[in-house]
Formats: sequence, structure tokens, C-alpha cells
Amino acid sequence: MITGLLERGNVCAPTLASLSQNFGLAPLIGKQLAIIADARLGGRSDQTAIAERLLSISGEDNITIDRKFLPAWTGKLTARFFLLTNELPRIADASGALASRFILLTLKKSFYGKEDPRLTRKILEELPALLNWSIEGWERLMERGHFVQPASSLEGWEELEDLGSPIRAFVRDRCEMKTGGEVECRLLFGAFQAWHAGQGSRYRGTIQTFGRDLRAAFPEISVMRQRDKDVRLRVYSGVRLQKEKNRRAAVVRGPSRPVQKSSTEKVQNHTLFARKTQRQQEKP
Repeated sequence: MITGLLERGNVCAPTLASLSQNFGLAPLIGKQLAIIADARLGGRSDQTAIAERLLSISGEDNITIDRKFLPAWTGKLTARFFLLTNELPRIADASGALASRFILLTLKKSFYGKEDPRLTRKILEELPALLNWSIEGWERLMERGHFVQPASSLEGWEELEDLGSPIRAFVRDRCEMKTGGEVECRLLFGAFQAWHAGQGSRYRGTIQTFGRDLRAAFPEISVMRQRDKDVRLRVYSGVRLQKEKNRRAAVVRGPSRPVQKSSTEKVQNHTLFARKTQRQQEKP
């Protein structure tokens, strides 16, 4: 349907893994939409490179792209990403910025065994009506000035964020962001290692990489030096570990996050739309 509305020449179909490859961005030049069907990432995929390129493209930054047997191309890619997947991809991004660029639609209704082989033809016959429907949605978007994250997708969106930034999940589960709060660096790192092991995997980073990723996710946290008798301690300021009774209460209540309400229906697989950054949304 989307390809029919935009015309085939304006659409490309890369894989998620290809975004990290040397010539992987070349097919996106001059395209309006990049459809990634059945998005998957293997263990050898360069998640950092994928995150960097998705952030650059969605932020409308200039990017230099290598092309086979042609000079490198430099400019802004206009393509928007449309991902379909049965499992949310893990794209490492300690800051959590990448997850905030996506609008997630969670689909739960399966048509297995009830497939309509004529569905594509039926949809294409309705393209004029679908175009009018799309224009109405675009006008609402322009009036509102921003996209709405459906309330029905909150759980999936948190999972997407946690997959990319486990440190954000740890802080939400075990810590309190509080002005004046303090915790020794080694103590917080040890708590994170224990939490990570409880999630089923061992954290292989160092205390330094933990601190770097922590401050990338929460820039308001700073490192201070204190003296305890004859020992100099490094502490994080602006965060503290939850007390046990507060932590149990948080588990009962569950995580809280403000979400704008939407009438979007929940279904089985996940559809992710890369949305524009704030400065793009403010353009006329």
C-alpha cells in the first residue's frame, strides 16, 4: 500500500544489518521511504554503527556515503524508515536517544490460516481513498506539531529502550534520581553487575565504561570526589540506590511513564516508524 502511494521508484528495501556496511546507505540516496521487512540483527552486526547512522539520518544531519565505482556522496538523506518485525531489535545506544526516535505500533491479531491472496489487489483498488485518509492524518500531524506514541505500545517501547540501554532499565528498577542524592561509584557499579546477572547475562564492561554509559543516559549525574577519613572516594551525585522497602513498592506499582492516549489498536507483531526530531517537526 505504502509503495503504491509513493511509487516504487521512491522506495528502497535495505536490511537492518546493511546499514552498518560500507556501501549499505547508497540505496537510500534520493528515496523517500526505506522499508525493512522482518528486521533481524545477528550477533556480529555492528550495533554502534547502525545506531549512529539511524540517528544521523533521522536528525537530518549531513552524511558521507561510499558508492561502488563512484565518488562518495555527501548530503542529507530524506528517507524515513519503516520496520516490521516479530521481535524487537537490540540496537545498542546507551543514551536512549534512538528509541525516542521511533513510534511503535504493537499488533496482536494474526491472520494465519485466514490469508486473503487477493488482499494486495483489493488494497490497490482503494488507493485514492487511502490517499485522502493519509492526507487527513498529515493535516492532524501538522496541527498537533508532533507524533503521538500510542498508549497501547508503552510496554513494547520500554522493552525497545531497555534492549538498547540496559543502564536505563537498571536505574528505573533499582535507583532514584534525586537532587542531592549520592552513591559511591564502586557500590553503584557492583549493584549494576548484580542486577545484570539477575537478567541472565554477565556485564563484560569496566567501571569506566559503566560510568560513561550512565552519564550518557543521564547527563544530570556528575562525579564528585569525597574524603572519608584518609580515603578519597568517587561518588555519583544526583542518583542513589533505592532503599529495600521503596524498591519493593516500586516493583508492585510497576514503572511509570507519561504517555499520550491514543485509540491505536494492539496487534501481534511490531511496526516501528522512525520519527523526525523536534527541529524537523517545527519546520512548515
